[in-house]
Amino acid sequence: MKYSEYGSAVHIKITSQNGSVLLTVLLLISLMTLSAFSYISEARRDLLRLKYAKMDLAARNGAYISLVQAHFLLMSDSWNTDSLEDSWQNPETLPGSEMTIQDEESLINILKAPETFIKNIAFLLKPEADHDQLLEKVGQLRILDSDSHTESLQLYSKLNSFFSDFPELAKFTTIRGDGKININTAPELIIQAIMKSEKNTLPAERVEEILRKRPFRSINDIERFFPSKNSDGKSIGTYLKVCSREFSVECRISNVLDESSSDLSAPFLTRKFRLSREFDTKNEKLISWHCTGAHGLFP
Repeated sequence: MKYSEYGSAVHIKITSQNGSVLLTVLLLISLMTLSAFSYISEARRDLLRLKYAKMDLAARNGAYISLVQAHFLLMSDSWNTDSLEDSWQNPETLPGSEMTIQDEESLINILKAPETFIKNIAFLLKPEADHDQLLEKVGQLRILDSDSHTESLQLYSKLNSFFSDFPELAKFTTIRGDGKININTAPELIIQAIMKSEKNTLPAERVEEILRKRPFRSINDIERFFPSKNSDGKSIGTYLKVCSREFSVECRISNVLDESSSDLSAPFLTRKFRLSREFDTKNEKLISWHCTGAHGLFP
């Protein structure tokens, strides 16, 4: 009887030990699982940081589109300004939101001065911003490709000089979106449109002078002002010739609206767009752009 009780007691004791071991094992498994999840989450965060770091490095090296090139591609007066302003004022509506931009002539306006573009950016980011004050702090604007910025100024200067020589053409250039001709249209199409519109009012010798002095003979003449490559290796100007092409554009601006901020290491205010366009190849006419926007801060 004692042996049996002793044996029973031993049996119970062993069972209790097994239970403790089992609980310990389960606890260890739980801790390992939690650690694994934590590790995976941290790894994902590291990958995200690495992704942003690579994007930032690529941007610094000019692989991403520059601020001026973003102006070149995005900041047209053909935007639906009401819906655009509403979207920027309500960032939560941006992810996944889609805007369709109809354009009778063409979307991209390379005639607009970069200073005007900066004012537009300020308006979009903070409508009540003091634009003059922003212009004074333009040195804090992070232009990802300063060479392209310089070249775009040269481009603007060249165009401005051309239209200064021919003031009668000014009414046909699109600056506020209401002109008949947009300067970003392929140069030969601009001249054709001018000649078609003004053939009864412009003297023949004036038309010949326009053709002789026009700043660009082909789209390649414009493309050389924007030599940087996009992520697919093609130069930005190429997109003026590509039809039905979808691509991403990233426009990043440092926080220049903060009166006390002069730290260029501050986070970027990021605006990302995915653009696709419909193009009537037969009539060489841009039908519409579709823009999906997102926003966020780079770490």
